[in-house]
Amino acid sequence: GVDEAELSRCKARLKAQKQLSMQTASSRCMQAALSAAYGEPANMWREYNAKIDEVTVEDLSKFALRFTDDCCLEMIFSPEA
Repeated sequence: GVDEAELSRCKARLKAQKQLSMQTASSRCMQAALSAAYGEPANMWREYNAKIDEVTVEDLSKFALRFTDDCCLEMIFSPEA
């Protein structure tokens, strides 16, 4: 179970990482080329933050159920002792 606060932290981290990765002209060109190769608009990367903001806890649950039908998965992360 992921709660809204955890999802918000993840969204903030993803958006910050994307912004950092797109600081150089070469990174933006590479992203535009990949988008074009996939048949998407070249500036699709500009919509990244909006797409991330659209993700809900329910979306995550549906995604997890789709890919973990018959198995049980538990991941625990904690700081080093």
